[in-house]
Amino acid sequence: MLVNELEPAAGNASASTQAMSIEELTERADAGDIAACLKLADLYRDGNAMVKPDRVRRYRYLNKAAELGSKEALYYLASMQKESGDHAAAFENARLAAEAGVAAAQTLLGKMLLEGLGTKKSVLEGMDWLSRAADAGHPEAILFLAHEHLTGERIERDRAKAYALAKSQLDDWMVNEDADVDFSDPKPGVDYGLAYFIMGVAAYYSSKDIPGCLAWDNLMREGVRYGNSDAQVFLNEAEQRAKSAEIDKKWNEISRFTAHGKTWEMFFKTGRLVQVADKRFSTTNSIGNNVYTNTSTWKEAAFNVGEDAPAIIKFENREGKELISNSMYRILYCGIEGSGSGVPLAVVRVDGNGPQPILYSTGSLSGAYKKQASFSVWGSFGMVVVAIILSVIMFNVSFILGIGCAAACAWFIKSGFKQKKTEKEAIRKALEFLQRERF
Repeated sequence: MLVNELEPAAGNASASTQAMSIEELTERADAGDIAACLKLADLYRDGNAMVKPDRVRRYRYLNKAAELGSKEALYYLASMQKESGDHAAAFENARLAAEAGVAAAQTLLGKMLLEGLGTKKSVLEGMDWLSRAADAGHPEAILFLAHEHLTGERIERDRAKAYALAKSQLDDWMVNEDADVDFSDPKPGVDYGLAYFIMGVAAYYSSKDIPGCLAWDNLMREGVRYGNSDAQVFLNEAEQRAKSAEIDKKWNEISRFTAHGKTWEMFFKTGRLVQVADKRFSTTNSIGNNVYTNTSTWKEAAFNVGEDAPAIIKFENREGKELISNSMYRILYCGIEGSGSGVPLAVVRVDGNGPQPILYSTGSLSGAYKKQASFSVWGSFGMVVVAIILSVIMFNVSFILGIGCAAACAWFIKSGFKQKKTEKEAIRKALEFLQRERF
């Protein structure tokens, strides 16, 4: 039987071995033919119609080829040993192959030094071996260094250099006027998905510093097309960041308002409703022999907002009945700008289908900030009445003063209504935003 032609393990199996039977290859390998050993190692790695994959036999013939002096076999042997967890032996064989000039072995040795596998961890020595492999043109080493320049974790961050290194691994650039990217089929040994991902990240953060830089999103989509999962994650996260930035911009436009002589700031927290409890408070009074009992009832809801203690909010019974346990809500707060605190005004459920109803709490600005936001229509009206009475009683003395007081009180009433209207309108817009936006 004849063996189908396969790519030799180290690229040096002679052409004469390509059409040999298994028996002939085995006989020549046992006789010390390196090319036959490497060919058998390839066959037992992948298998074919005639031969099943066999790691033990693959290891046997790689080991024999290495003993016969094949530096490439040393590298493949080291790779197998690393995969099986024999790191000490893998490191030694990788070192021998790397010193013999095998670029792939230099890459493997550099990574093992960086990780401290089979040897003491050494970042400098590891990066040195990877640089040698990259200088020799090894694609994996080049992309590894590109990624290191991208992250800046072990060497100086240089996104322009990362972009250039990754770009050097891509063939036949064809870029149209819209900066859409189209590449030829990948060349062997190049992780095109990783190359696109590295270029995409570099372009996203430093496009102005990279001459001829392509659109980052097009590069990322190419990375996804070539199966790079990190590219898909980056695209999703970038889309979410853009959406969040747009939402933050809209919120900042409506979250502050000026009323009652103060600037107020609204903010919201998102939390899960974990408990709703009925509350009751009674007071007893007596007049003579008559005893009166006044009872107030309300509902108290606890929301888990990711802080040490849950947010406790009170609702009238009617509003509280609409609360749904274990659902997610956005809680709108309002307080004086810069104070970092506020009173809860209302909640909106966010995990239902379509816009959900707004449920108002018992909290209010006038209740929580009596000095800053309270406004009494009847008190102002009373001031007007008193001013008019005084002007009548003391007509010949203080008529002008009374009229002035009445006018001032009327202005105060009008201004108070206007401030309340501003407050209500700002809160309405904020609640509609929380009700409408999905984020």
